[in-house]
Amino acid sequence: MDWRKGDAKRRVFTKAEAQEGLVSLAQAVEAGVPERSVQRTAWLHPVTRGVYAVGHTNVSRRGLLWVAHLATGAPISHESAAWEWRLIPALTSPIHVTTAGSGRSRRGIHVHRGRPAVATRDGLPVVTVAEVLNRLPQPLLMRALREARYLGILQPQQLRGRAKRGWDRIKVVPAHRTRSEYEHWMLGICDSYDLPHPLVNERFAGEERDFYWPQFKLVAETDGGQHRWLDDAKRDRDLLARTGVRTIRFRGDEKPPEVAQTLTALFVS
Repeated sequence: MDWRKGDAKRRVFTKAEAQEGLVSLAQAVEAGVPERSVQRTAWLHPVTRGVYAVGHTNVSRRGLLWVAHLATGAPISHESAAWEWRLIPALTSPIHVTTAGSGRSRRGIHVHRGRPAVATRDGLPVVTVAEVLNRLPQPLLMRALREARYLGILQPQQLRGRAKRGWDRIKVVPAHRTRSEYEHWMLGICDSYDLPHPLVNERFAGEERDFYWPQFKLVAETDGGQHRWLDDAKRDRDLLARTGVRTIRFRGDEKPPEVAQTLTALFVS
């Protein structure tokens, strides 16, 4: 019987719908496509060895995670898992997976060795949030901790090492949704230079302030094109006269050491 007259194509497309439009060679064969026919099938487009896009050639960003998983059988891990959990903003190459098996790295896929705890997100095996945080490099860690806390997916008792130390630092600060890159920029500087965390987007004296340190009577605004400059000086003088709170303004492109030095001087003055 000619396999093309059966339900193989329908089964392959059904499987791909749950996997960002992708299937592995084994899945295509299991659905009824003869292995010798896969390469000659017009609607199966090779993406990497053993993985095919079904009926399209445009692999989505999340599809890249599926490619890595289908190619190796391993769960997504490290920075790639952090992106999948929405802890960091950008998905970068290569895609990271972790396995106790014998898979090897290839172009676009980095294979790590280990036996991590694994969860599932919409069918995709991904290492748990705690595993992600325990393995993230320092430049990404604090941002990821803040996001995990806000999203309600952080389990502090499972953290260790620098992730545990990072949690000990931020747990005393009220949880909030970090709404802009400027906020991450400022909080990252505070983390890197061991400066006190400010209150973020706090209403004070009738207005929402970007960053507010009540113990130092200091407000910091990151203008970044979002504020009007004409009346800033007047507003800052008015706030000082009414409350004794000083305001400092940053563009958001200053070098972190300069910002840290400026804040440190204001904290002690």
